[in-house]
Amino acid sequence: MAIRIPRGYDVNRPYYNEYCEGQRPVLGSTATEAWTGLAHTRVDELHHDPIVIEPGTLVGVITGNATIGEGKLVPAVMGTGIGDVGNLVQYGAANVWGLPTASGSHSVGKVKPLGVCYQPIYSFNLQALYTNYTRNTAVGFVTDYVIQVPAVNSDEWDIEVGDTVILGTGKRHGITFTQPSANATAAYRTYASGLHLAGRYAALKNHTTLDDLAERTVGKCLNRVYLGRDTGATQGDTLADRIAAGTTTFSISTEAQNEWAKLSKIQTVPGLPLTGSGTLGIPGFFLGARADSNKDFWGLTLLIRI
Repeated sequence: MAIRIPRGYDVNRPYYNEYCEGQRPVLGSTATEAWTGLAHTRVDELHHDPIVIEPGTLVGVITGNATIGEGKLVPAVMGTGIGDVGNLVQYGAANVWGLPTASGSHSVGKVKPLGVCYQPIYSFNLQALYTNYTRNTAVGFVTDYVIQVPAVNSDEWDIEVGDTVILGTGKRHGITFTQPSANATAAYRTYASGLHLAGRYAALKNHTTLDDLAERTVGKCLNRVYLGRDTGATQGDTLADRIAAGTTTFSISTEAQNEWAKLSKIQTVPGLPLTGSGTLGIPGFFLGARADSNKDFWGLTLLIRI
């Protein structure tokens, strides 16, 4: 059965692709609800509901050494070393949907990764406030499977095939870091060069001095695809935003052309939804890739095994 999208609404696909089936924990074996204090990272344009955890995010449970949210799921965050207890630094938006708007560090402590979230998670705060609102009955996450995600920060740009992949040092969370670049703030721009998002990835080879490396390790890099270069891009620009601007100088790589069977097609018939013609040949789940310092874009295929 086809699902019709009402005219005027956008389909906002997450930047994540599940390559093969993974293992899901038995219901009741772990926490199932997200912390109600999470800021939203994106707005579901079809229903105008707040999403607080994106697919492809490493998640974990807040333990008893935290002052808030014990037993709830949040993006995994373990900080930058022995003296850093982790904690989640959130930058929210205006008071929309009654969500928490406080910005700053939240004392969740070190949250160790349990698996990767495979679906958009909507705010559990709204489910707590309104008995007739339910978008998620539980937070779903999996392990022992292969995913594809765009490389979005300096840690991920350095991941190569065969590298052991760990939870990165990022602690940031919230829409200030994930909003479209057209509305970018200074804070949004910074995470491409150091202030990374919580729950993202890094190569172990670049972080050998971090504490708890065994508990940070989440898998291996199976493939790294060079998507192409945009000579007009600024470091941190997303490929989606560059294409949407209509002035992109992006050139798809031969490697990417071969990877996706020549999706780079030219639209010649008005109104014909020709696959790949609107994305310059790049699959939708890689359009969130961000330009590195050389104006290049990368995609990663990761084996998650926690």
